Amino acid sequence: MSDKELAPLEVLRDLTSGRLTASAAAELLGLERRRSAAPMRVRGSRGFARMVKFRMSLMESQAASEPPLTHDQRLRRCMICCCAVARNLAYHRARRESGGLAHRGEDFWNTADGNFIDAAVLAWCALFADDNVERGRFAEQGWRKLLPPDEHGDFVRSLLAAMGLSSAAFEDLIKVCRRYRDKFLAHLDSDRTMMIPGMVPALEGTRHLYNHIWACQIDPIRRGDALPDLNDVYERALNEGRRVYGS
Repeated sequence: MSDKELAPLEVLRDLTSGRLTASAAAELLGLERRRSAAPMRVRGSRGFARMVKFRMSLMESQAASEPPLTHDQRLRRCMICCCAVARNLAYHRARRESGGLAHRGEDFWNTADGNFIDAAVLAWCALFADDNVERGRFAEQGWRKLLPPDEHGDFVRSLLAAMGLSSAAFEDLIKVCRRYRDKFLAHLDSDRTMMIPGMVPALEGTRHLYNHIWACQIDPIRRGDALPDLNDVYERALNEGRRVYGS
């Protein structure tokens, strides 16, 4: 599933990496470069600070000039997060299908493998673990903000059934994923032991959310190239991973 909506972020990424000059990035984003903006190649701390300030102004100007996302656009982004969970877990599994670890002991594959599980946990947290219900704050791509409030009860019951978890076990999974993200991904804190979450029920919950949005929530004309079942996304990625690890 492509995400053409993220093109401005790609421009900013290329600006940060030095692939684009500031003037070229401003032109692509439809912005005018300020006279005080620093060139991309700067020397010394003052020049670096000016460059960072300009990049921040680009991001803020872009965000301020864009209209709010429509409900269907938010649903598509939620589906993109679901696809990120499925793909990364499929790639993570593909390395283990031979009964051991393909390319064992090779740093490149070890790093890629770790990144797959990390990316899956990050995306899953955006869908299920970033809400603060007590304060009424819900994640931008989280299911509570996207589904109608009067459907929350039915959705939770069907979600838990799909995951094969009780409500308490689901909350425990959320806590484990949050702790892994907060203590080892976002920050390398003082915990001595890293507990990688069990992602099998997490994948089932993600599949249930994706399929529910595709079938019941998003306007059919807004589905774009989204596949009707997240399992199709997972199987494609799994087969791709098998080919890569087997090569």
